[in-house]
Amino acid sequence: MRRNSTHVDHADTWPAAPRKLVAIQGIEGSFHHQAACELLTEPFTIMPCTTFRQVFDAVGSGRAHSAVVAVENSVYGSINAVHRLLQTATVQVQAETCLNVDQYLITAGSLSLESITDVISQTPALEQCETWLGAHLPHARLVEGDDTAMSVRDVVARSDIRWAAVGGEHAAKRYGGTIVAGPINDAPNNRTRFFLIDNSPVAASMAGKTSVIVSTGPNSGSLQHSLSVFDVPGVNVSRLDSHPIPGSAWRYSLYIDFESSNTSGLGARIIDSLRAQMYAVTVLGSYPPSEIHRLDEDEVSVGQNAARSSVHTATRLPPLESHQ
Repeated sequence: MRRNSTHVDHADTWPAAPRKLVAIQGIEGSFHHQAACELLTEPFTIMPCTTFRQVFDAVGSGRAHSAVVAVENSVYGSINAVHRLLQTATVQVQAETCLNVDQYLITAGSLSLESITDVISQTPALEQCETWLGAHLPHARLVEGDDTAMSVRDVVARSDIRWAAVGGEHAAKRYGGTIVAGPINDAPNNRTRFFLIDNSPVAASMAGKTSVIVSTGPNSGSLQHSLSVFDVPGVNVSRLDSHPIPGSAWRYSLYIDFESSNTSGLGARIIDSLRAQMYAVTVLGSYPPSEIHRLDEDEVSVGQNAARSSVHTATRLPPLESHQ
Protein backbone atom coordinates (compact mmCIF):
# COMPACT_ATOMS: atom_id res chain seq x y z
CA MET A 1 0.00 0.00 0.00
CA ARG A 2 2.63 2.52 1.07
CA ARG A 3 5.84 0.56 1.34
CA ASN A 4 8.37 -1.54 -0.50
CA SER A 5 8.20 -4.79 1.41
CA THR A 6 10.47 -7.73 0.65
CA HIS A 7 8.89 -9.76 -2.16
CA VAL A 8 8.29 -13.41 -1.36
CA ASP A 9 7.71 -15.65 -4.37
CA HIS A 10 4.75 -17.95 -3.81
CA ALA A 11 4.07 -18.59 -7.48
CA ASP A 12 2.91 -22.11 -6.71
CA THR A 13 0.06 -20.85 -4.53
CA TRP A 14 -0.54 -17.23 -5.53
CA PRO A 15 -2.57 -16.15 -8.55
CA ALA A 16 -0.90 -14.60 -11.59
CA ALA A 17 -1.13 -11.15 -10.01
CA PRO A 18 0.54 -11.74 -6.61
CA ARG A 19 -1.29 -10.52 -3.55
CA LYS A 20 0.36 -9.15 -0.48
CA LEU A 21 0.73 -11.72 2.28
CA VAL A 22 -0.56 -10.31 5.58
CA ALA A 23 0.07 -12.14 8.86
CA ILE A 24 -2.59 -12.03 11.58
CA GLN A 25 -3.16 -13.73 14.91
CA GLY A 26 -6.17 -15.85 14.09
CA ILE A 27 -7.87 -16.96 10.89
CA GLU A 28 -10.21 -15.61 8.24
CA GLY A 29 -13.37 -14.13 9.71
CA SER A 30 -11.60 -12.88 12.84
CA PHE A 31 -11.53 -9.28 14.01
CA HIS A 32 -7.89 -9.11 12.87
CA HIS A 33 -9.11 -10.09 9.40
CA GLN A 34 -11.73 -7.33 9.51
CA ALA A 35 -9.07 -4.82 10.57
CA ALA A 36 -6.85 -5.91 7.67
CA CYS A 37 -9.74 -5.20 5.29
CA GLU A 38 -10.02 -1.71 6.81
CA LEU A 39 -6.30 -0.98 6.61
CA LEU A 40 -5.41 -2.37 3.17
CA THR A 41 -6.84 -1.06 -0.07
CA GLU A 42 -5.22 -3.61 -2.38
CA PRO A 43 -5.78 -7.39 -2.69
CA PHE A 44 -4.10 -9.46 0.01
CA THR A 45 -3.89 -13.00 1.30
CA ILE A 46 -4.13 -13.84 4.98
CA MET A 47 -1.32 -15.76 6.70
CA PRO A 48 -3.01 -17.27 9.79
CA CYS A 49 -0.85 -17.46 12.93
CA THR A 50 -1.60 -18.94 16.33
CA THR A 51 0.43 -16.48 18.42
CA PHE A 52 1.50 -12.87 18.14
CA ARG A 53 5.14 -13.97 18.21
CA GLN A 54 4.53 -15.99 15.06
CA VAL A 55 3.02 -12.87 13.48
CA PHE A 56 6.08 -10.75 14.25
CA ASP A 57 8.45 -13.52 13.14
CA ALA A 58 6.63 -13.79 9.81
CA VAL A 59 7.15 -10.09 9.09
CA GLY A 60 10.70 -9.97 10.44
CA SER A 61 11.79 -12.92 8.30
CA GLY A 62 10.13 -11.59 5.15
CA ARG A 63 7.70 -14.51 4.88
CA ALA A 64 4.86 -11.97 5.17
CA HIS A 65 4.86 -8.53 3.60
CA SER A 66 3.08 -6.97 6.58
CA ALA A 67 0.93 -7.80 9.59
CA VAL A 68 -2.06 -6.53 11.51
CA VAL A 69 -1.95 -6.69 15.33
CA ALA A 70 -4.35 -5.57 18.05
CA VAL A 71 -2.73 -3.18 20.52
CA GLU A 72 -5.53 -2.25 22.92
CA ASN A 73 -9.18 -2.80 23.71
CA SER A 74 -11.45 -0.25 25.37
CA VAL A 75 -12.57 -2.84 27.96
CA TYR A 76 -9.75 -5.37 28.19
CA GLY A 77 -6.97 -2.75 28.05
CA SER A 78 -3.53 -3.11 26.49
CA ILE A 79 -2.54 -6.28 24.66
CA ASN A 80 0.63 -6.82 26.69
CA ALA A 81 2.11 -9.53 24.45
CA VAL A 82 2.02 -7.14 21.49
CA HIS A 83 3.64 -4.30 23.44
CA ARG A 84 6.53 -6.55 24.46
CA LEU A 85 7.05 -7.65 20.87
CA LEU A 86 6.86 -4.11 19.52
CA GLN A 87 9.67 -3.09 21.84
CA THR A 88 12.09 -5.73 20.58
CA ALA A 89 11.06 -6.04 16.92
CA THR A 90 12.43 -3.98 14.03
CA VAL A 91 9.03 -3.39 12.44
CA GLN A 92 7.47 0.03 11.86
CA VAL A 93 3.87 1.07 12.40
CA GLN A 94 2.32 2.03 9.06
CA ALA A 95 -1.27 2.86 9.99
CA GLU A 96 -3.92 2.36 12.64
CA THR A 97 -7.63 1.65 12.73
CA CYS A 98 -10.24 1.14 15.44
CA LEU A 99 -13.08 -1.35 15.12
CA ASN A 100 -16.34 -1.56 16.98
CA VAL A 101 -16.23 -5.09 18.41
CA ASP A 102 -19.60 -6.74 18.97
CA GLN A 103 -19.46 -10.26 20.40
CA TYR A 104 -22.14 -12.89 19.76
CA LEU A 105 -22.97 -16.31 21.13
CA ILE A 106 -22.69 -18.68 18.17
CA THR A 107 -23.58 -22.38 17.88
CA ALA A 108 -23.71 -25.09 15.21
CA GLY A 109 -27.53 -25.00 15.18
CA SER A 110 -30.53 -23.56 16.96
CA LEU A 111 -29.85 -24.18 20.64
CA SER A 112 -31.40 -22.98 23.88
CA LEU A 113 -29.17 -21.32 26.44
CA GLU A 114 -30.09 -23.93 29.04
CA SER A 115 -28.69 -26.73 26.89
CA ILE A 116 -25.26 -25.13 26.34
CA THR A 117 -22.60 -26.83 28.46
CA ASP A 118 -19.38 -25.17 27.24
CA VAL A 119 -18.46 -21.77 25.80
CA ILE A 120 -15.15 -21.34 23.99
CA SER A 121 -13.34 -18.22 22.79
CA GLN A 122 -10.19 -16.20 23.12
CA THR A 123 -9.65 -14.99 26.70
CA PRO A 124 -10.14 -11.24 25.95
CA ALA A 125 -13.46 -12.01 24.22
CA LEU A 126 -14.68 -14.02 27.21
CA GLU A 127 -13.66 -11.23 29.56
CA GLN A 128 -15.48 -8.64 27.44
CA CYS A 129 -18.67 -10.70 28.00
CA GLU A 130 -18.04 -11.75 31.61
CA THR A 131 -21.16 -10.20 33.14
CA TRP A 132 -23.51 -11.44 30.41
CA LEU A 133 -22.10 -14.97 30.53
CA GLY A 134 -22.37 -15.06 34.31
CA ALA A 135 -26.01 -13.93 34.19
CA HIS A 136 -27.24 -16.06 31.28
CA LEU A 137 -24.92 -19.10 31.29
CA PRO A 138 -23.82 -19.56 34.92
CA HIS A 139 -23.84 -23.34 34.45
CA ALA A 140 -21.55 -23.34 31.38
CA ARG A 141 -17.84 -24.05 31.49
CA LEU A 142 -15.68 -21.31 29.90
CA VAL A 143 -12.93 -22.70 27.68
CA GLU A 144 -9.95 -20.66 26.45
CA GLY A 145 -9.33 -20.77 22.69
CA ASP A 146 -6.63 -19.27 20.46
CA ASP A 147 -8.91 -17.06 18.38
CA THR A 148 -12.57 -16.00 18.18
CA ALA A 149 -13.06 -17.06 14.56
CA MET A 150 -11.23 -20.34 15.15
CA SER A 151 -13.54 -21.03 18.09
CA VAL A 152 -16.59 -20.39 15.89
CA ARG A 153 -15.24 -22.60 13.12
CA ASP A 154 -14.51 -25.46 15.52
CA VAL A 155 -17.90 -25.25 17.25
CA VAL A 156 -19.72 -25.34 13.91
CA ALA A 157 -17.62 -28.30 12.75
CA ARG A 158 -17.89 -30.44 15.89
CA SER A 159 -20.58 -33.05 16.33
CA ASP A 160 -21.35 -32.06 19.93
CA ILE A 161 -23.82 -29.21 19.42
CA ARG A 162 -23.99 -28.41 23.16
CA TRP A 163 -20.96 -26.15 22.70
CA ALA A 164 -21.09 -22.44 21.85
CA ALA A 165 -18.47 -19.91 20.81
CA VAL A 166 -18.12 -16.20 21.47
CA GLY A 167 -17.14 -14.39 18.30
CA GLY A 168 -18.02 -11.83 15.69
CA GLU A 169 -20.83 -11.75 13.17
CA HIS A 170 -18.33 -12.07 10.32
CA ALA A 171 -17.06 -15.35 11.75
CA ALA A 172 -20.63 -16.64 12.00
CA LYS A 173 -21.22 -15.74 8.35
CA ARG A 174 -17.99 -17.23 7.11
CA TYR A 175 -18.37 -20.58 8.88
CA GLY A 176 -22.14 -20.97 8.73
CA GLY A 177 -22.76 -20.56 12.44
CA THR A 178 -26.05 -19.75 14.15
CA ILE A 179 -26.24 -16.63 16.30
CA VAL A 180 -28.35 -17.45 19.37
CA ALA A 181 -27.65 -14.25 21.34
CA GLY A 182 -25.98 -10.93 20.87
CA PRO A 183 -24.41 -8.57 21.03
CA ILE A 184 -23.39 -9.92 24.44
CA ASN A 185 -20.37 -7.73 25.20
CA ASP A 186 -20.86 -5.95 28.52
CA ALA A 187 -19.76 -2.53 27.20
CA PRO A 188 -21.84 -1.41 24.21
CA ASN A 189 -19.03 0.75 22.81
CA ASN A 190 -16.47 -2.06 22.90
CA ARG A 191 -13.59 -1.13 20.59
CA THR A 192 -10.22 -2.53 19.59
CA ARG A 193 -7.34 -0.58 18.08
CA PHE A 194 -5.12 -2.26 15.49
CA PHE A 195 -1.74 -1.46 13.92
CA LEU A 196 -0.59 -2.29 10.41
CA ILE A 197 3.14 -3.05 10.65
CA ASP A 198 5.94 -3.90 8.25
CA ASN A 199 9.65 -3.26 7.78
CA SER A 200 9.65 0.18 6.17
CA PRO A 201 8.82 3.66 7.49
CA VAL A 202 5.89 5.78 6.33
CA ALA A 203 6.64 8.76 4.09
CA ALA A 204 7.16 11.81 6.31
CA SER A 205 4.51 13.79 4.44
CA MET A 206 1.83 11.24 5.47
CA ALA A 207 2.77 10.93 9.15
CA GLY A 208 1.08 12.92 11.87
CA LYS A 209 1.18 10.63 14.90
CA THR A 210 4.09 8.86 16.57
CA SER A 211 4.26 5.89 18.94
CA VAL A 212 7.31 5.39 21.16
CA ILE A 213 8.32 3.19 24.07
CA VAL A 214 10.45 4.88 26.73
CA SER A 215 12.26 2.83 29.38
CA THR A 216 12.58 4.78 32.63
CA GLY A 217 15.61 4.53 34.90
CA PRO A 218 15.82 3.60 38.61
CA ASN A 219 16.56 7.16 39.69
CA SER A 220 14.03 9.10 41.74
CA GLY A 221 11.81 11.26 39.55
CA SER A 222 12.73 9.54 36.28
CA LEU A 223 9.09 9.02 35.36
CA GLN A 224 8.22 12.66 35.99
CA HIS A 225 11.26 13.91 34.09
CA SER A 226 10.53 11.74 31.05
CA LEU A 227 6.95 12.99 30.80
CA SER A 228 7.98 16.65 31.20
CA VAL A 229 9.67 16.45 27.79
CA PHE A 230 6.23 16.33 26.19
CA ASP A 231 5.01 19.45 28.00
CA VAL A 232 5.58 21.78 25.05
CA PRO A 233 3.12 23.80 22.93
CA GLY A 234 1.84 22.00 19.86
CA VAL A 235 2.23 18.46 21.20
CA ASN A 236 -0.74 16.39 22.37
CA VAL A 237 -0.07 13.11 24.18
CA SER A 238 -3.05 10.95 23.21
CA ARG A 239 -2.07 7.79 25.06
CA LEU A 240 0.14 6.88 28.01
CA ASP A 241 0.48 3.34 29.29
CA SER A 242 3.05 1.67 31.56
CA HIS A 243 4.38 -1.88 31.33
CA PRO A 244 6.77 -3.72 33.70
CA ILE A 245 10.25 -4.30 32.32
CA PRO A 246 10.95 -8.07 32.47
CA GLY A 247 13.82 -8.88 34.83
CA SER A 248 13.86 -5.38 36.37
CA ALA A 249 11.66 -5.24 39.44
CA TRP A 250 9.65 -2.03 39.82
CA ARG A 251 10.95 -0.53 36.59
CA TYR A 252 8.56 0.30 33.79
CA SER A 253 8.52 1.13 30.13
CA LEU A 254 6.11 3.81 28.98
CA TYR A 255 4.11 3.42 25.79
CA ILE A 256 3.37 6.93 24.51
CA ASP A 257 1.39 8.19 21.51
CA PHE A 258 1.86 11.85 20.60
CA GLU A 259 0.49 13.82 17.71
CA SER A 260 3.57 14.77 15.72
CA SER A 261 5.89 13.05 13.26
CA ASN A 262 9.22 11.83 14.59
CA THR A 263 10.83 13.42 11.51
CA SER A 264 9.29 16.85 12.11
CA GLY A 265 11.37 19.44 13.96
CA LEU A 266 9.21 19.24 17.08
CA GLY A 267 8.87 15.45 17.14
CA ALA A 268 12.57 14.94 16.52
CA ARG A 269 13.47 17.35 19.34
CA ILE A 270 11.27 15.42 21.78
CA ILE A 271 12.97 12.13 20.96
CA ASP A 272 16.42 13.74 21.09
CA SER A 273 15.59 15.25 24.51
CA LEU A 274 14.54 11.86 25.88
CA ARG A 275 17.74 10.23 24.65
CA ALA A 276 19.83 13.10 26.02
CA GLN A 277 18.44 12.26 29.46
CA MET A 278 19.74 8.70 28.97
CA TYR A 279 16.33 7.11 28.44
CA ALA A 280 16.13 4.15 26.08
CA VAL A 281 13.68 5.15 23.34
CA THR A 282 12.16 2.77 20.80
CA VAL A 283 10.40 4.59 17.98
CA LEU A 284 7.60 2.29 16.82
CA GLY A 285 6.78 4.53 13.88
CA SER A 286 5.09 7.67 12.65
CA TYR A 287 1.89 7.17 10.71
CA PRO A 288 -1.33 8.90 9.65
CA PRO A 289 -3.75 9.20 12.58
CA SER A 290 -6.98 7.33 12.00
CA GLU A 291 -10.39 8.95 12.01
CA ILE A 292 -11.52 7.32 15.27
CA HIS A 293 -14.93 8.87 15.80
CA ARG A 294 -16.53 9.07 19.22
CA LEU A 295 -20.03 7.78 19.87
CA ASP A 296 -22.58 10.49 20.50
CA GLU A 297 -25.24 10.04 23.17
CA ASP A 298 -27.80 8.64 20.73
CA GLU A 299 -25.38 5.98 19.49
CA VAL A 300 -24.49 4.96 23.04
CA SER A 301 -28.18 4.70 23.93
CA VAL A 302 -28.89 2.52 20.91
CA GLY A 303 -25.89 0.33 21.72
CA GLN A 304 -26.98 -0.15 25.31
CA ASN A 305 -30.49 -1.14 24.25
CA ALA A 306 -29.10 -3.61 21.73
CA ALA A 307 -26.76 -5.13 24.33
CA ARG A 308 -29.55 -5.57 26.86
CA SER A 309 -31.89 -7.16 24.25
CA SER A 310 -29.32 -9.81 23.56
CA VAL A 311 -31.32 -13.04 23.46
CA HIS A 312 -33.19 -13.38 20.20
CA THR A 313 -34.43 -15.89 17.67
CA ALA A 314 -31.61 -18.04 16.35
CA THR A 315 -30.48 -16.97 12.89
CA ARG A 316 -28.40 -19.00 10.48
CA LEU A 317 -26.33 -16.75 8.27
CA PRO A 318 -24.98 -17.59 4.81
CA PRO A 319 -21.21 -18.06 4.45
CA LEU A 320 -19.35 -14.78 4.13
CA GLU A 321 -17.83 -14.05 0.74
CA SER A 322 -14.05 -13.84 0.86
CA HIS A 323 -12.59 -10.37 1.30
CA GLN A 324 -9.70 -11.47 -0.78
